[in-house]
Amino acid sequence: MLLVSLDNASSLLSRLHVGAVAGVNVLTADQADIAARYARKNKDDLPAEYELIDAEPPRLPTAHAWITFTVTEFVTIADHTLVIGTVNTAHATPTAPLIYWHRTYGTHTAAGSTAASGDTGLT
Repeated sequence: MLLVSLDNASSLLSRLHVGAVAGVNVLTADQADIAARYARKNKDDLPAEYELIDAEPPRLPTAHAWITFTVTEFVTIADHTLVIGTVNTAHATPTAPLIYWHRTYGTHTAAGSTAASGDTGLT
């Protein structure tokens, strides 16, 4: 199962329906610039960096991971809608994933590492 939260004003949300197949790209730790660009409201000037393979949703070839899922349910909560679905395929690379937490991009450190007690684990 996969859950994705989309702003109710999202243009993507208006194109999804129960039974639709969608894709999620998980960026690598060094792709914060891509995340920041795609987080903007006006995406008309964004370059097409995606590749199309067969009939699957578009994917970023340099992403840490890529997941396809079939939408099974929508749950609207305040100004966002949770899109819930069943995972069809999932592919990951050994690269570190990008994490966004407390308005900061970073990645994680392994549990039990030399990080100080109380450290967030983001680097």
